[in-house]
Amino acid sequence: MPEEEAPKSIKVDYYIELVLRRRWLLIVSFCLAMIGGMFVSVTTPRIYSADTLILIEPKSIPDKYVEPLSEVPVEQRVNTITQQVKSRNYLERIIKEAGLYAGPEYKNMLLEEKIDAVRKNINVEVTRGRKGTDSFRISFNGKEPEKITKAVSALASFFIDESIKVMEAEVIGASVFLQEELKIKAERLISVEEALKEYRMKYMGGLPEQLNSNLSMLEGLRKQIGDKQEGLRDEKMRMIQLEAQMTELRRDIENYTPEALAMEEASLAVREPENVVKLRQLKEQYAQMTARYTEKHPDLAKMKKMVADLEETVAKEEAQKPADSPGPAIKPKTRTNIKHLKKNSSRG
Repeated sequence: MPEEEAPKSIKVDYYIELVLRRRWLLIVSFCLAMIGGMFVSVTTPRIYSADTLILIEPKSIPDKYVEPLSEVPVEQRVNTITQQVKSRNYLERIIKEAGLYAGPEYKNMLLEEKIDAVRKNINVEVTRGRKGTDSFRISFNGKEPEKITKAVSALASFFIDESIKVMEAEVIGASVFLQEELKIKAERLISVEEALKEYRMKYMGGLPEQLNSNLSMLEGLRKQIGDKQEGLRDEKMRMIQLEAQMTELRRDIENYTPEALAMEEASLAVREPENVVKLRQLKEQYAQMTARYTEKHPDLAKMKKMVADLEETVAKEEAQKPADSPGPAIKPKTRTNIKHLKKNSSRG
């Protein structure tokens, strides 16, 4: 162990002795380096750098409405704008607006040299954020801080203006595309509506959504049929009654001659009470109404009740009145029917 530690201590001592022996050389070299650095820092012109960060907003038109034909990367779009920025015309404008290379020391500098110098000092770098937001940084180097600040501001304005122009072009293109698509959809919708209209006209009443209306219509038709059948039964009953009355009239007419009938009517005209005459008139009106209305009509029912009440009154008066003369007498109902029949025959 002591034998191994001896060479190490000897080696360290050797280096210490070497440094102490050459210490002036090291001190002089260090001083010269410091002096040279200070001289360079003093004599070398200062270079300033100004930069700005521009965020790129995502597109506002969703892909579900307009599918992108080609997705342009951010780097490619920024490179395109950078090439436009580094064009000769725009660099000349930046040099004039910012006053770059305008001092007396640049008096003999050609415009092409100024443009190349500005082009080399422009740096554009695209950066991507953690949350998917894209941005790019514009930097410019120069000796005069105020002028390079103006230059960076002009560059940022140009980038923003060009980006807005690109976005406007995209929006206009998307608007034209949407208008064309809307026109196509509208024409297709009109054709579909026409086809649907023809289909509904062809299958009118057989569509599923018309089931309720068809059932309601069917129920209404059934009710109308029931009412018509009931009215038909009433007409048949009235016809049977009229036929029975006609049979009774024929039988009464066979039993009386026209001379006897005329004498009977003349005698009745002389001695008929007022209620009998009124009853005959009501019966004539009732007969006329039965030809126009059904049995359920309110006016006909009212007239029928009036006839029944007056018949009851006449019957009571006839019962209280003594018999004047023997012989065949015509029943009031028969007289009325005969007179009504004669009137109808005279009209015919």
